[in-house]
Amino acid sequence: MKRSIVAMLAMALLAAACSSSDSTGAPESTGAPETAQAPEETDVPEETDAPAATDAPRRSAGEQAMADAIRDGILEDGSADNPIGVEEATCIGNRAVDEIGLEGLLEIGITIEDANPDDAFADASDEQLDRVIDVTLDCIDFRQLLVDTFLADGEISEDSANCLGDALDKPEILRPMAFAGFRGTDFGEEPEVLELVFGAIVQCLSGEELAQLGDS
Repeated sequence: MKRSIVAMLAMALLAAACSSSDSTGAPESTGAPETAQAPEETDVPEETDAPAATDAPRRSAGEQAMADAIRDGILEDGSADNPIGVEEATCIGNRAVDEIGLEGLLEIGITIEDANPDDAFADASDEQLDRVIDVTLDCIDFRQLLVDTFLADGEISEDSANCLGDALDKPEILRPMAFAGFRGTDFGEEPEVLELVFGAIVQCLSGEELAQLGDS
């Protein structure tokens, strides 16, 4: 996977919502549900149904080597320009192998020896690229990564950055941007996408912020 493309698209981690319970609620829940906890304990074995822990062993040695190579290819750029962490990179590597397959990745041009070739996606079919983008969008929370990028530039407020993150975190914007990025083309050739992006900018930025961006 191209680190630069993934980094360019990234916008990540939605804010976690915390819920609080009353001190009176705790005893009540421990009163009635305590009898209900016995059946729940019998549900514990059902957790073994979740294949998360068994996903990795199901891959062949070659498949796992490819997943690890993709992960390492994403992470090998340790600069601040690469916002992808180990968890996201591991997700992309594993999901790419599981959903695209070893043969499919080799067809695209990704190998264990070079899992990050510059021209990997130049000749990929639209269908192959669709699957790569699906994996990328599923593994990375693009909203917050965008917000973090905007805030790092220091040119817009936190409110404006969050507004932009919400407005741009849409498949009708992200997918064309991803296609253009992987193809090495300019997504500006998509007037509908440009209209959505410009609309978000005008909606979210103050007049002062727009003027500052215009001068930069």
